[in-house]
Amino acid sequence: MDTRDELLGLLQLTQFQKAYDYILCIPLEIRFIWTAAWTMPKILYFITRYIPMFTLGVILYCKNIACSSMESFN
Repeated sequence: MDTRDELLGLLQLTQFQKAYDYILCIPLEIRFIWTAAWTMPKILYFITRYIPMFTLGVILYCKNIACSSMESFN
């Protein structure tokens, strides 16, 4: 197995774990965060909570597109 494949597998596992954690925490997040007034800590919470998941999803998508397009050239 190539190091690149191992890294891609690790990124996919990390994405799955984060998604699982988000799903488990949704009821508490809705109760305590979403209903609270907009403050700087709430804004920072949303940035740190959702931007990394979105970014990792885009990276994984681009890696899979790049890998599949490279395979079509071979």
